Amino acid sequence: MVSDSVALKKLIIAIFFCVNLFFLMAQDVGYFDFSDWGLVNTDIKDLDGTWEFFPGEFISPGEMNLIPLALEVPGGWKDHQEAWGYGSYRCRFVLPDEFIDISMQLEGIQSCYKIFLNEELIAQVGTLGKSLEDEQPGGRWGYIPLYQLQRENELIIQVSNFQERNGGIFSSILIGPTEKMRTREMKYLFLRSII
Repeated sequence: MVSDSVALKKLIIAIFFCVNLFFLMAQDVGYFDFSDWGLVNTDIKDLDGTWEFFPGEFISPGEMNLIPLALEVPGGWKDHQEAWGYGSYRCRFVLPDEFIDISMQLEGIQSCYKIFLNEELIAQVGTLGKSLEDEQPGGRWGYIPLYQLQRENELIIQVSNFQERNGGIFSSILIGPTEKMRTREMKYLFLRSII
């Protein structure tokens, strides 16, 4: 009787993962196509949408052996795990054949994070941890030049949160021409200084 119950639970879990994997594949979860952005890429784009999310995991770039959940960015992870915790976000995005210098800006991660672009660590705030004792929160990062860009790109953001009441990415992640991102950052810093 007990073994039947265990077998049933394993079957239900397997079905859940298969359905979730099918949903992710059918929806192009974590995929953004900017191939028609235009030669000069003058506007700012956001990476808002459904990303792959790996709760309780710091995935490595290129790691494909785990089955992700679908999670909206911006947004929190509280529906998928405790507010205090850690996880990894992954998306892929495609650029036009030719593009100018592009930078990224994010403001809505309140504790610690590492950002990898095409397997290269490009930014880190604080020290990631799997517990309150391990984590050391950091400050804020402004715009990040994306020197490692290719036509097809993989972006991974590892996040830990043991300080704030909600975990996740709570504002849009923006990409755009470096000059526009720099100007946007200066405006933000100026407004913060007078408030």
